[in-house]
Amino acid sequence: MNLLSFLWTLSVSLASVSFFGLAMILIARPFGAWRDRRIARARAGILQVLMKSSISTRVLRRSVRRAARLDALAPLVLEVLGLVRGETRKDFVEDLTRAGTAEALRRRLQDGKPQDRQCAAEALAAFAPGESEAALQQAWWDSHPDVRFAAMRASILIGAPPAFSDILAIAGNAAPRNRARALALTKLMAEKFPRNGRHILVLADTPIATRVAIIEGLAANLDQGAFDALIAIADDAAPQVRAACIAAIAQRPGVASDELVMRGLGDADWTVRASAALAAGRVRLARAEPELRALRHDEHWWVRLRASEALLVLESADRDTVAA
Repeated sequence: MNLLSFLWTLSVSLASVSFFGLAMILIARPFGAWRDRRIARARAGILQVLMKSSISTRVLRRSVRRAARLDALAPLVLEVLGLVRGETRKDFVEDLTRAGTAEALRRRLQDGKPQDRQCAAEALAAFAPGESEAALQQAWWDSHPDVRFAAMRASILIGAPPAFSDILAIAGNAAPRNRARALALTKLMAEKFPRNGRHILVLADTPIATRVAIIEGLAANLDQGAFDALIAIADDAAPQVRAACIAAIAQRPGVASDELVMRGLGDADWTVRASAALAAGRVRLARAEPELRALRHDEHWWVRLRASEALLVLESADRDTVAA
């Protein structure tokens, strides 16, 4: 009897929970549809700026406020910014700034769910520094790692970066799942501020992964200072550093870079040989053909693949020369 009573109570409880869940779904559905309609109206109001429609700042400000109340402003701004370039992007950002978008994003950066704060930080990277600089700096120490990385990246892009030492400290202490993002920040920092990157590169205690990230960042804008700095460490003891240097330096063909590629083809480490073979193909280094043919029989398949690809490029270049 007690067992039957227990089963009856359990079945009634489960039925009540199921009924309550179904009721919540039915109630939430029209609310979700209402929210989607309001977001669509806000998106339409913001997109009118791109379509050069006659929209007043007051109307645009109302659309911005509506999107902000619905926690949709930052995603909408990021969505549109991903579609526009050049003067159109510049004009779009200026119109949004006049409508108070940057101010609304700064408020969202200080309050809201982690995902909303992260989107706000990413969107602020498109606006002029101004008051956003201080708001982003405060977000460097946010409790959520996604927000911290987004804020630091935005600060780098607007030209008000954190100290390189702070980024290196974060990279060194980051959890495994965040380490790649920390290294991506290091690479971006070296790309935007190469002088600081060159200074960190030569420090003896800089981790190998960090040095590789800095080299890749310097390669994005390989000026003479960066070129000389990479030549100076091209024979580093770490094969990862040697391989990264070859890939970067080969972007500036010349006697020094050609010699470095030739040395790399005979390196004891297979990753360096693979990097050198790839570089030889990219710069069409004809004098490397004998070494590349020998590397087609290398013990590592990745080296064999890169050498074969480089030889195909060189043979194609020879045919083009003959045809001309």
